Amino acid sequence: APQAGAKEKLARAWYCNRGQVSVTAKIDRKGYTPGEVIPIFAEIDNCTNRAVVPKAAIIQTQTFIARGTKKQKKSVVTSIVGDSIAAGRREVWHGRALKIPPVGPSILHCRVIQVEYSLKVCVDIPGTSKLLLELPLVIGTIPLHPFGSRTSSVSSQCSVHLDWLSAIPEQPEGERGAPAPAFAFFA
Repeated sequence: APQAGAKEKLARAWYCNRGQVSVTAKIDRKGYTPGEVIPIFAEIDNCTNRAVVPKAAIIQTQTFIARGTKKQKKSVVTSIVGDSIAAGRREVWHGRALKIPPVGPSILHCRVIQVEYSLKVCVDIPGTSKLLLELPLVIGTIPLHPFGSRTSSVSSQCSVHLDWLSAIPEQPEGERGAPAPAFAFFA
């Protein structure tokens, strides 16, 4: 489903940067895979008396949960910076491309670790805090339209034979009889 949002901010600074900045952004869907491009449709209105700079970034939020405590780590996966928008001007992004680099998938329903992504469209306003619009993303492992074709289906692109699964032993070779390592071994 398409994701969209809008925000505005009244800029008031001690050195007379006054006026309003607004941003409206939309992406065509919520789910993507690494290697795909997110076309960002945005409109940024700068009604202040100073230039502003729009930016967009994919943010990864990792949440670790253990013994009732949470630890969160946020990082920028990729970003783009738009052109400076002069005072009283408007900039429109007609599908500005943001390519998703190789990253792990979203993990949303696990009790010990969560990996979430969001697209943040930000406008740097001199003399005041940034205007920030956040749209949720889900990064998966299987593209909605494989091989770059919007009309192809998985079944028409490849055939899957699962006969080889029966040849896989239940435990790895050389490990039979050895207990599986505890979670603490990996922590």
